[in-house]
Amino acid sequence: MEGGNTPRWKVDVPFKTVSFLIMFLFFSVQVFAAAVPDLPPDDMFDEPGDVKDAKPFKPTKRLTPQEALAEAIELKRAKDKSELPPFKMIIIKGGCFEMGDFTGEGDEDERPVHEVCVSSFLLSETEVTQELFEKVMGYDISPLKDPKMPTVKFSGRSLDGFFKRLNELTKGGYRLPSEAEWEYAAREGGKKIRWAGTDNESALDDYAWFDFNSEFVYHPVKQKKPNVFGLYDMSGNVSELCDDYFNFEYYKKSPR
Repeated sequence: MEGGNTPRWKVDVPFKTVSFLIMFLFFSVQVFAAAVPDLPPDDMFDEPGDVKDAKPFKPTKRLTPQEALAEAIELKRAKDKSELPPFKMIIIKGGCFEMGDFTGEGDEDERPVHEVCVSSFLLSETEVTQELFEKVMGYDISPLKDPKMPTVKFSGRSLDGFFKRLNELTKGGYRLPSEAEWEYAAREGGKKIRWAGTDNESALDDYAWFDFNSEFVYHPVKQKKPNVFGLYDMSGNVSELCDDYFNFEYYKKSPR
């Protein structure tokens, strides 16, 4: 399945073209300013009724709702790399593999199978957690709150902002993986396995959250076994985003 927020894998479905947010609907929050007039400080007068030694009073500026929201966000944002929660990047050695629906049970847009070669790259061991997203951006947009849960319900704008600010803080070059990079890593270097970590359906519960064990909610990262590369939740839990435009005909004309 492609993108969205529906479950990524089912037990009887092989690897699919998916969207991947690794490494992670922009929300709007209305802030209402209380209509309270600016009042002088309590110590303006030395004694009640005494105006002889009155102190000068400078009213403070009342923030607009947008200014108040921006100020609150800025207070929560990390100011440098040391304030970010730790996250681990895994080295994936490049190579060539047969990309696509090698079982013949997947969607038509995942065929024909074709050879693709990828260079070595780094991939985060989990999806972007809520605690990382909030420290980078200053807000969290996920409906189910848990620091260790993956970030969901994001827009293109918030996604671009996340990577821009993360790279400013770390002086790095973080981005989304391509679909080929993601599938190569999920399939452990291009092995012909249907799920990340196993091709045995009876063992799937050890590696993934899916329809029959998730209670139809997503879960904190790293609760299941990783695949051979040390990557968690590459099957199941939530849909993930890749840095590719979707095209039904792409596999038929895809270059190496």
